[in-house]
Amino acid sequence: MSSMLLYLLQTLLLGLVLLRLTSSGTTALRMHIVAWILLTSAIFLRYGSVEQLIFYSSDQKYHVYLVQRILDGSDWRNFSWWILDTRAPYTVPAAMLNLVGIDTALALKTVSLGYFLGTVSFMRTIVISAGLKPRISTLFMTATGPIGVLFASLALRETAMMFFVLYAIRGASPIHRILALCMLGLLRPHLAAALFLGMVIVELFGNLRKTDSSWHPMIAFSSLVSGTLLGSLLFAIGANLLYGNQPSLRQSFGIQPTVRIASNFVGLQFLTAPDGTVALSIADLLLARLLLSETIVIPLLFTLVVLTSRRVDRYAQLALWSFSIYVGLATKTDNNSFRQNLPLMPTMGLTVLQMLQNRHQPKLYSKLVRMRVGTSD
Repeated sequence: MSSMLLYLLQTLLLGLVLLRLTSSGTTALRMHIVAWILLTSAIFLRYGSVEQLIFYSSDQKYHVYLVQRILDGSDWRNFSWWILDTRAPYTVPAAMLNLVGIDTALALKTVSLGYFLGTVSFMRTIVISAGLKPRISTLFMTATGPIGVLFASLALRETAMMFFVLYAIRGASPIHRILALCMLGLLRPHLAAALFLGMVIVELFGNLRKTDSSWHPMIAFSSLVSGTLLGSLLFAIGANLLYGNQPSLRQSFGIQPTVRIASNFVGLQFLTAPDGTVALSIADLLLARLLLSETIVIPLLFTLVVLTSRRVDRYAQLALWSFSIYVGLATKTDNNSFRQNLPLMPTMGLTVLQMLQNRHQPKLYSKLVRMRVGTSD
């Protein structure tokens, strides 16, 4: 049997197994699996076994290398290697699949899909408990639609980080949230640091345990600015500890760094990326944004909603602080793109949906009161 046919057969079989396991789930969940089968197969047929690992990001090739190194076993006794280098929550499950004969790249993509399906299921639970109706637009607004399926079809860790960010913020118990934060730290330490600091700041403000509180656009704007400055400071401190660079915030001020930071809040990071760090043309990148428009819509609406609302809950405040701190960190690197912010998009999109719902509830309540008064008269 040829390697191509074997890969396609394994893709189909894995998809059918997942369809069987989710037979009692929602139609959307099963449609995601079908889309994954088709897209994963199409990517392999178009690029082959080698180029499929580099056509989008070289990180895919690196993850294959990590799985092979885990299976090699020569570093197993190196504790720091497990913590700092392996990205274990993503690569270890893939290594286990590879042990039973699944192609390494396909094993990674299967793990990506598993985390994505977990995110979709947990998001649906949150949406229903919040009094929202699960719709196609809900999938779009929480990055659990087309963009999620795309990344589930790549050998990348983004869907795993989406899952752990959502659980770290919305987990049912403190143990779940702490564990999710630790797993996130193994996948992307500076994102976990931003999320943890966001939690600490919201706690210090005394709003973490409140359902909602008074809010003001100036509070939102000052939180956004303070968060990005804090993120920049953390990057400077980290650079000092790792490389001996003198901590400085000078690079955080000025038109260019301000525009680059602001571009993250509207999903247009590629327009401010340093020369040589973006392989595609501006036209190609704009077309990709049109096809995956949630990468612009979610951060843009999130920014607008939190800056114009008068009341926010603790989750919205945490999302704002965490995203702002993370942007301050990420914009100091050469790898700032919507992909870097993708793990936070489900939380930001959910914030938008809930806050828009809360804006309409007082109006609905007033109408009901007037109707009752009219009836009693």
